[in-house]
Amino acid sequence: MRHRNMLVRMPIIGACVAAVLLSSGTTASAAGPYGAQLVNTPTACRDFPIPTEINGNAQSRPDLGPLGTVGIWYGFQHRAFIYTPCTVTVTAHWTNLDTGDSGSVDVPLSGGWGFALPANTGTVGRATFFTGVGRVSITTTTDMPHQVMPAAEFYAG
Repeated sequence: MRHRNMLVRMPIIGACVAAVLLSSGTTASAAGPYGAQLVNTPTACRDFPIPTEINGNAQSRPDLGPLGTVGIWYGFQHRAFIYTPCTVTVTAHWTNLDTGDSGSVDVPLSGGWGFALPANTGTVGRATFFTGVGRVSITTTTDMPHQVMPAAEFYAG
């Protein structure tokens, strides 16, 4: 009887995992004049395919370099019932909306967690790049299946 209950619950558990992976997450970014909280991006880990959410922050500050330099920081959250490694490469696609310049930068993330608790591994990946002065739009993608989320916009100056 106990095994039958588990067999009935497995499809339900799988559906819950899929729902978390495909959830819309945050649909708006908190933007300041010189930075933005990037929209959380639902994805999966390469090592152990569990639902994972990439979170990030982008800023343009004088200590990062000349005017128009942007620093970006990414981290991730995931849930697991056992210790699981998580590796994923995040790509920040940027466009300077005033000049038309654009580019992308890869940020590898690596870490792990477990014990069925939500884990925020903190800042595990960062990059600095030059966009030029102006309004900048950043979209986050990963090298794993992910949900495309709206771009975050801020002023780099």
